Amino acid sequence: MFPDVFSDDVLRIETPRLWLRWPRASDAKAIAALAAEPEVAKLTSRVPHPFPPGAAAEFILTSRSENARASSLTLVLAPKRNGAEPIGCITLRPRGEGIFSLGFWLGKPHWGRGLMTEAVRELIDLAFRTTDVQEMQTYVMFGNHSARRILERCGFELSGQKVASRPARSDPAEVQSFSLTREVWLSRGFMRPQPQPVQSADAGLALR
Repeated sequence: MFPDVFSDDVLRIETPRLWLRWPRASDAKAIAALAAEPEVAKLTSRVPHPFPPGAAAEFILTSRSENARASSLTLVLAPKRNGAEPIGCITLRPRGEGIFSLGFWLGKPHWGRGLMTEAVRELIDLAFRTTDVQEMQTYVMFGNHSARRILERCGFELSGQKVASRPARSDPAEVQSFSLTREVWLSRGFMRPQPQPVQSADAGLALR
């Protein structure tokens, strides 16, 4: 599903302000603290609230296992200026033939700075460049204007509205569906040349 290079835990994807990398066991405390914020959880379908003890460690273990099998790709966002501590997560999952599902969340202290837009744009571009995916799909909770702006900046278009189940909760929610095709991505001139791996002693394997 994903190139072999994605299934190696030394992978790091570089953006102007971030590293996108595999989650690590040492990330559990930071992830738990950020995901426990009610304002974060209520805008997602997979982050439970209250955030139970041990949930972050379980999330990390599951994500690493799925990354290694190349069945999905979950990365954390780590600012370059503040060391390795994660501030959010982003995931791509297969959804039918030639379709990926996008999910993401960002810790509340880091809202409003364009960081998630930066991460979404880079990961989507990399997926279109290195896989045969033809379309990205996602949905946001109705009224989640920040997530909608992120998607629209990255070329996503509103495709519908529905009531969807939420894996982390028993109650469904009204959501807006968005999609982005490879054709639209190319037409907007976002696609860059094939990424080149860069080896370094401190960065492991980086894609730029």
